[in-house]
Amino acid sequence: GRMSRLIEAEATEGTKTYTLPNMLAELRGGIWKEVATSQKPDLYRRNLQRGYLERMEYLMTQETPAVPAALAAFTGATRVNVAQSDIRPLVRGELTTLQRSIRTSLAKTTDTITKYHLQDALVRIDRILNPKG
Repeated sequence: GRMSRLIEAEATEGTKTYTLPNMLAELRGGIWKEVATSQKPDLYRRNLQRGYLERMEYLMTQETPAVPAALAAFTGATRVNVAQSDIRPLVRGELTTLQRSIRTSLAKTTDTITKYHLQDALVRIDRILNPKG
């Protein structure tokens, strides 16, 4: 829902508003900061990064559940058709950007657990981007 509202805000307000591409880039940069800085993520950061990939997979494969009519009437919430919105193309772009960054970082990584974590992340991203491959 929030993603849809950011898309709508950009459509009505233009680029002077905070956009979904901005949010996704900042989110990726914050969660995966160790990739950009070639640092070793600790256990909690690795778990956070796997959680990020799970959520991105959800956005690429699932539709949002219908909002109960009573709640929709009270809050003004509407159901978002993810497949017909800009959400999936933006998520795909973020995953592609992350994939490139991880490959670059992996080449510099000497720590075993970080190396395996990044290799696992690449496999997960590939499965999300190429589910039948």
